[in-house]
Amino acid sequence: MHKLTHIGHRHQQRVINLNLQGKGLGGNISPSIGNLTFLHFLNIGNNSFHGKIPQEIGNLIQLQYMEFVNNTLEGELPISLSNCTRLREIYLSRNNLVGKIQARLFTSLWKLEIIAMDDNGLTGEIPASFGNISSIKVISLSRNKLEGSIPESFGQLTNLYFLSVAVNNPSDMFPVSLYNLSYLKMISLGINQLYGSLPRDIGLTLPNLKFLDIGPNFFSGTIPSSISNISTLKIIDLDGNNFIGAVPNNLGDLQNLQAFVIGGNQCGTGEADDLDFVNSLVNCTQLEILDRDSNVFKGPLPNFRANLSTKLLVLVLEENQISGTISVGIENLINLTFLDMQQNFFEGKDFKALVCEFMPNGSLDDWLHLPLDAHNHSRNLSLLQRLNIAIDVASALEYLHYNCYAPIVHCDLKPSNILLDSDTTAHVSDFGLARLLLELDENSFQTQNSTIGIKGSIGYAALEYGMGGRATVQGDVFSYGILLLEMFIGKRPTNQMFTDDLNLHNFAAAALPTDVMQILDPILLPNEEISEEIEGVAINRIDGPSHRTDQLQDCITSIVEIAVQCSMAALRERMNMNDVVRGLHLIKGKFS
Repeated sequence: MHKLTHIGHRHQQRVINLNLQGKGLGGNISPSIGNLTFLHFLNIGNNSFHGKIPQEIGNLIQLQYMEFVNNTLEGELPISLSNCTRLREIYLSRNNLVGKIQARLFTSLWKLEIIAMDDNGLTGEIPASFGNISSIKVISLSRNKLEGSIPESFGQLTNLYFLSVAVNNPSDMFPVSLYNLSYLKMISLGINQLYGSLPRDIGLTLPNLKFLDIGPNFFSGTIPSSISNISTLKIIDLDGNNFIGAVPNNLGDLQNLQAFVIGGNQCGTGEADDLDFVNSLVNCTQLEILDRDSNVFKGPLPNFRANLSTKLLVLVLEENQISGTISVGIENLINLTFLDMQQNFFEGKDFKALVCEFMPNGSLDDWLHLPLDAHNHSRNLSLLQRLNIAIDVASALEYLHYNCYAPIVHCDLKPSNILLDSDTTAHVSDFGLARLLLELDENSFQTQNSTIGIKGSIGYAALEYGMGGRATVQGDVFSYGILLLEMFIGKRPTNQMFTDDLNLHNFAAAALPTDVMQILDPILLPNEEISEEIEGVAINRIDGPSHRTDQLQDCITSIVEIAVQCSMAALRERMNMNDVVRGLHLIKGKFS
């Protein structure tokens, strides 16, 4: 790992921009960084810097852009930063910063436009002095330990368009004045203890709003019908509050709406027409998530043949008082991946609408762990078959994480939840623990919407889940890494050999890079070294067995390296599924 060490005075006037993002740097940030007094742009994000941010940073009086995201920086924010009066953008997210946000730190930063410090350990109250910086456009403080209230002075920030303080501990009334900030595009307040209500004229005062996430909190009152005037709205998440009464029947005017989540409230009037608002959603052709569980809706379920977008992925109706039969029109929801209608009053014996494709080859678990006496060539998965399955699963996760309007975390990835069709193409199944990450954020450490406590199965669940951590896409990446190791090593993570500090991840990591053949699933060795399968690994037969073994070892080593990187203990050290898919395709390209 490289270090950023002494920076002298020589030629300092030439250093205006310094971009070291993702360069594999580590160690402490040298105090000599303060010698670069002509610096305008400084980016050391996505490295492994630790320790405190040196007070000498305050010498950079011409600095306009500062990005330190995704390191492990510690300590409090240096008060000397207030000397950098030309700063416009500050990005300190995803570090280990602690302490209070000192009010005087921002009293002189009059040009500041963006302040992003989410995913740290900051405490205390949000400074009211933020409200005096009229130029500010973005305030992102999610996932800290902030408390108190959201300052009333924020209502003065007429240029503010992004406000995110989700997953903290403020416990006061949400300032009504913020509803008058017409530039606001995103309000993210989820998982706090805020209270208040949505104003009747919200559709007039927030005409540019795209993302409204205020749950779970303690908001109450009714959902105002004027919300349908906000034509830009994509996500409405009111989950886990105390809203009551009828849901407006004009939501169909929100033609860009992608998610409508009102679970865990007291919505409904107890009348037979409680669900009529669903009929208004027929014009919401982009709708992918409809969650209205745990309310007091009564009456029959509307006919799905005429309602709801065929793009719908998630439909949750559980814990209401919905009655009647389930319309066979539900079969038109061809992209539905998660359906929950339990704890209602449905009736009828002839419901046949939900039909899943039969998977004749069963689960991946069946193939990986056949009884010893049942192993035969026709039932063994070859190296290439396993690699193809790994790519199928990785591609499915890539889609769930990055190609849905909001990321979906599976939360229970394991061989028994991977089904194989007649061509041994893999399909990810069982979304019973899946989470929807509805907080709009540029990083993967996003807050999850579900309130279900258990996330995953023993051996496959990410380590942070065992300590009460929130569901993240990185949790799926961990599970995938364990799955990948199991596929090529042939051992479950719960194998009796894994005790104390030895686990499947450490077992594989210790074998890199020279000893991977010693831990390879022995079923692969005879088939892949000497059989015609080698043709599928693009190995020329004239090179002989030794070269074929070397090629096989290179292939396995590359796969195990990806698996180990995916199953790292630290979230930020894990790969993302885009890179996993790309890496596996490169491996396959070399051997096919």
